[in-house]
Parts: sequence; structure tokens; C-alpha cells
Amino acid sequence: MFMAILFQACFGAVLAMVELSRGVEPAELGEVIVEKLVSPYVMISMMALGQVAFAIAGLLPVLWSPEPFRDRVAMTKAHPSWRVYPLAMLGSIVPLAIGFALAIAVADLLPVDESMSKFFDALTIDSWIVFVLFVGIAPGLFEEILFRGYMQQRLVKRWGATIGIVVTSIVFGLCHITPQAVLVALPLGFWFGYIAWRSQSIFPAILCHFFVNSGINTWRMIVKFGDLSESVQKWDHACSILIGDICFAVFCWPGIWRERAESKRLRFGQLKQHNQFAILENEFLSLPCTLSCGGSP
Repeated sequence: MFMAILFQACFGAVLAMVELSRGVEPAELGEVIVEKLVSPYVMISMMALGQVAFAIAGLLPVLWSPEPFRDRVAMTKAHPSWRVYPLAMLGSIVPLAIGFALAIAVADLLPVDESMSKFFDALTIDSWIVFVLFVGIAPGLFEEILFRGYMQQRLVKRWGATIGIVVTSIVFGLCHITPQAVLVALPLGFWFGYIAWRSQSIFPAILCHFFVNSGINTWRMIVKFGDLSESVQKWDHACSILIGDICFAVFCWPGIWRERAESKRLRFGQLKQHNQFAILENEFLSLPCTLSCGGSP
């Protein structure tokens, strides 16, 4: 987090020097910088620097580790099967809704950062598409490698799953800095951590992170440029939460993990039994030939 702040502070300092070289008065510099920072591509560039810092913090320790990269950050096949992905992804709607509810509840008590509102107002369709792709791919990959791959893996091995997931999720939430963003990110951090631990892979968490970041900002773009009525938006929210609740409950139900293990054992037992029947059948079919040959093989 400190590296990300440092990179973004350097970016702001460079921006300030550029504006001063253009003849902007020092007294007006603050307002000019704020206006520049909320412009779409300047804001996206500053966010990209933060993701570079997360990538460095997550990748360098892993590359120095003697353990193989994929194993070190749990970039392995998700357990128990591909069904984890859609369940985890749609189940992310529940912690996202909880986070938004918390942020709305404290909106009257804590100051709201107006810069992001100005940023969203300034977005055009072209810049919004770039933003949607960036905010889904970069944080989804680099933040998950750092938090769920590197940090949580180490903490779980040392202190157990509960403490490892809780500590990682709190750090993940605090890295979002503003109070409302922290409250939105915290429940999602717990969910991503549980997904990575339960599936023994960060790939489902990466997909969920992409789905949340890109999905919510795609919906914002649709609302802004599609001019949807409030009734349509309410119906969409209600249906999304219903689907999310179902997938969340199914993913958290221990039975799906047990049933998968049982089905594997059952299939193995059936295969073993089938092989035994095949051996007996071959011996039975070869019996007439053996008798006709006088018992010679």
C-alpha cells in the first residue's frame, strides 16, 4: 500500500511540475491538479501505478521463493471442479450488497470522496470501456496474487485458516483507503479469502474480483448511457440479490464438497469392480480354449 501511495504521489508531483511549467499560478495549482486527476485517462493512469506497486509487492517475494510459482500463490486447479467458478462468481453479489449497505449506512457520518463521482461524470463511452477492462483485469490479477496468493497462503500455514483469512481481508480492505471503499471491500475480502481457501486456488477469486469490479462499473455505464428507469433498476437489483443468495448458499453448503468426494470414491469403486468383472469374464471365455487344447496354455 505504501509503495502504491508513493508511486501515485510521484505521479501527482510530476503533474504539478508540468502545470507550473505551463504558467499556472501556485495559488491555483491545487484546483488545477484536482481537475486533472478526475479526468478519465489521468485517473486511470494513476490507478495503473497503484496496480504496478501491488504487482511488485506480490511477485517479487514469490519469484525469490524456492517453491514453484504456481504452488506458492495457489495458481492451481480449483477444487473440486469447474462448478466452483459460477457459484463463487454469482455468490459475490451477497458480500458486495453487504458492503454497499455498510457504506450507505455511514454515508451521513463519514465524509464522501467526491473525486470518484466527478471521475464517473467525466467518463465517455470509450474511456468507460477502457476503465471497465482495466479495473477488472489489473486488480483482479495483481491484488489476488498479493493478498490471497502470497499473504493469505503464508498466514494460513502459520496461524490457521480463520486468522489468515481475517488478517488478509482487513489489510485488503484498508488498502482501499477511503472509508466507504474500505467498507465495500471488507466483506468482499472475506469472501475472496474463503473462496481461495476452500477451492485451494486463487483462480476462482481472480474471476470473482474481475466480475465484481467490471460488473458493477458496466452496470453504472448502462445506467448512465442507457437512461434506465428507477423501476427497472430496482427489479435488476432484486433479481441479482436473489440469484446471488442462492449461489452463495450453495457454495457455502458443505454437502457439495462432501458429495464430490463421495462421488469420486464411488466412481473409483465402480471402476475397480468393473475391472474385476472384466478379468473374470476373460478367464471364463478362455476356459473352452484351454480345455480343447488339453489344458495347455
